[in-house]
Amino acid sequence: MGWRGLWLLFAMALGSIASYGQTTVTIGAGTLTSAGSNGTPIYRSSGTSTFHHSKSVQLLTAAQMSAAGVLANSTITQFGYNKTATGAPSGANGFTLNVWLKNSSATALASGTSWSSMTGSATLAYTATITSANMPNAAGYWLWNLSSPFLYTGGALECYIEWFPATTMTSPFTTGSFTWQRTATSTVQAIGTSNSIALPGSTTSYTTNLFHYNTRLTYNPPVACTGTPTGGTAVAAATNVCASSPTSISVSGATPLRV
Repeated sequence: MGWRGLWLLFAMALGSIASYGQTTVTIGAGTLTSAGSNGTPIYRSSGTSTFHHSKSVQLLTAAQMSAAGVLANSTITQFGYNKTATGAPSGANGFTLNVWLKNSSATALASGTSWSSMTGSATLAYTATITSANMPNAAGYWLWNLSSPFLYTGGALECYIEWFPATTMTSPFTTGSFTWQRTATSTVQAIGTSNSIALPGSTTSYTTNLFHYNTRLTYNPPVACTGTPTGGTAVAAATNVCASSPTSISVSGATPLRV
């Protein structure tokens, strides 16, 4: 490797940044609950309801994210909501769950924009077939380990959730309704729709709600850098070599990297 390549590796090493440990925060402390309402993270009004299709949008404002201490340039690795009652797919029934996340400047949500347009600029962070084997049939926060960790760049955060059958459905379809905990808000922070038939990407009509669903997320915060790192001095084992002769290079006096 030539001097140019060695210096490139050296510069890349100095530019690397290690993260602190993972942090988990909960946003929302309200104790109200919703079941069978459009705009819940996932719609299920009962175990026998044939409304297997739902789409919802959830908004966390910049103020809420800041109050929770989530810094810009944090990487979100888990995301989910508080399901306050038992409820999961029954028997061999399975549902597809898609979750998109999007950095946003929104302060409120509104009906009227197509699902395809909204999710087109979002990141598909989680997708899975949900069955009785991987959905807890118990109350508590259901956290999704994101298949694509999401880089939060600051501001508001929008979450888009799509739910529809992945298998032939047999009643009872779930062991019960899905009941979610929420917090009242002064602006619309949850919208959604549901149906017994597939909801197309052209869907634009959603029920609007003056609350947000209590959210828990896990993230890796960025390292807060201070001062100016010292590049140090490159030291070669041999300084007078032919082009084909091997040598080695090290760095003396550089600022140590945090790992």
